[in-house]
Amino acid sequence: FENYLLVGSDSRALGDPNTGTGGEDIGSRSDTIILLRVDNDNGSAALLSIPRDLYVETSVRTGRINGAYNDGPAVLVQAVQEALDIPVHHYVEVDFFGFRALVEALGGVNVCFALPARDLNTGLNIGAAGCYLLDGTQALAYARSRHYEELRADGEWHEDPTSDLGRSA
Repeated sequence: FENYLLVGSDSRALGDPNTGTGGEDIGSRSDTIILLRVDNDNGSAALLSIPRDLYVETSVRTGRINGAYNDGPAVLVQAVQEALDIPVHHYVEVDFFGFRALVEALGGVNVCFALPARDLNTGLNIGAAGCYLLDGTQALAYARSRHYEELRADGEWHEDPTSDLGRSA
């Protein structure tokens, strides 16, 4: 088997991918950390989403695991390996623009919504329940959502209290 550490960076050095404005370097954080295990013998794969706020005590990091990213990929890899006792063989990092380009290269991604959904901060706007083929911009708005709301039967918008953790399941 081989383990890949997949990391999503929120760098805005090239500007905000939703609006195209900005471009100032505000630094980078890692909001998405996923371990992909590929079994080369049978071709199967499994994903483990590592919550960005996971508290770890390792030789390189004590605190939230995504804080290790600030010291570089090697430190993050070492923190993951020590905290989870899992070897990491490969490191892959994607920023907002890379994420959008990957989704576009795939022809979009299918996402099903049980209720109308929105996030006024990212521009996510799903007008009716159902399954949708999201393009790169729409998928990014969904992935970046921190104030995800659903329109419930009472006619009111309700924010998901689980924030991004609710979408990682």
